[in-house]
Amino acid sequence: MQGYFRLFPLGWVVFPEEILHLHIFEPRYIQLVNECLETGEPFGIPFFDQENSNFGTLVEIREVRKTYPDGTSDIIVKALQLFELLKFDRSVEGKTYPGGKIKTKESTYSYDPKIATRLLNQIHQFFKLIGSKPDIKDENPEKLSFIFGHKLGLNPRQELQLVLLSDESERQEFLLKYLEKTIPGIQNIELAKTRIKQNGHFKSFDALKF
Repeated sequence: MQGYFRLFPLGWVVFPEEILHLHIFEPRYIQLVNECLETGEPFGIPFFDQENSNFGTLVEIREVRKTYPDGTSDIIVKALQLFELLKFDRSVEGKTYPGGKIKTKESTYSYDPKIATRLLNQIHQFFKLIGSKPDIKDENPEKLSFIFGHKLGLNPRQELQLVLLSDESERQEFLLKYLEKTIPGIQNIELAKTRIKQNGHFKSFDALKF
């Protein structure tokens, strides 16, 4: 699908089906949100950083959680589809907010059960090492990459690489390779912390056998 949409650029990679809570305070985006509420149309969130990416995600407003006297608001949006940004206008004619021509990009969800199991094991090991547990109720193997993508320490460029992979099998392979490189580093840090704590104390070592 191609079309022209209102745009709300952010330095954040939005995954399909992700739920976002946004505080809308700039006048131009207050105008954008009000128009989307009136028309029922989605708007696009292109990912912008210093390199200005040409990709983003369409989102739809699901709920206006709170409206403030000054016109600002708290809204909840749900991500729909990825898109390629074909043309970007800093302001739509007669409006204050940006707009652009986009072409949507499909994401598919086939996966290898063996890879999914290995990935889940690595994910659980990762959270155990960092002493955290994500507040996630669903571990749907078809969507592991998008469920956990923001929670594994990927930088924005890595998240963009992940989301641009077309199929879930590719995304799971990507995350598995990432964790297989990352986890040993965390283990080394934990070992270093343990040794630092032991510094100055008597230690018992097993004699090496030659």
